[in-house]
Amino acid sequence: MKLRSFLIFATILLTPSVQAASKINPALKCLALEEERYHKKKITNSRSKLNQDLIIELSQSSDFILKSDYLSIVCSPNTISPAEKLLELQLIYGTKIFETNSNEMTVASLMEYKKQLPQVFIKHIANLQSELETANCLEKNIPEIKKINDKIKYLEEDLSVDTLLPFQKEIATIFRKLEKFNDLKKKCRKPREVQNTN
Repeated sequence: MKLRSFLIFATILLTPSVQAASKINPALKCLALEEERYHKKKITNSRSKLNQDLIIELSQSSDFILKSDYLSIVCSPNTISPAEKLLELQLIYGTKIFETNSNEMTVASLMEYKKQLPQVFIKHIANLQSELETANCLEKNIPEIKKINDKIKYLEEDLSVDTLLPFQKEIATIFRKLEKFNDLKKKCRKPREVQNTN
């Protein structure tokens, strides 16, 4: 989805008349508000890209309603990145965080959604690394990433969110450390050359 089209889509989600006319997924609304914030501040980074990816994934089905306990965590004013928190909860708890209907279409959509999440995670980690000045610095500072990558790199076709469920502890650690990503950026700066003043 092109950026302009995406922004129009996110803006439509936030229009009061649209919200009144149909039941908007509260998690989708939360991510749309975050998208609006990124747009106003002209922020384009890994978290803004993740936010867009999850809006696209969630908009595929109106049946993926986040349970209220999880919604309050994702949309809390204290949450650094709602999209990152949503991804973390999904990878740790799987689809249990959603209230879903049991009809065939919803089940099929849910299965497809589960297959996409690890790819969203891998892409997000790669995007974060691309923001750092030194190669492999993310893995060096968050070794849990390498542990998960080593496990899933050969699975590709068979990869789903269930594959990552045994790594709940590692995933929680990864996202806890990512909350201090700005500090990590400083650690990963290339050494500056000392200028000769003679």
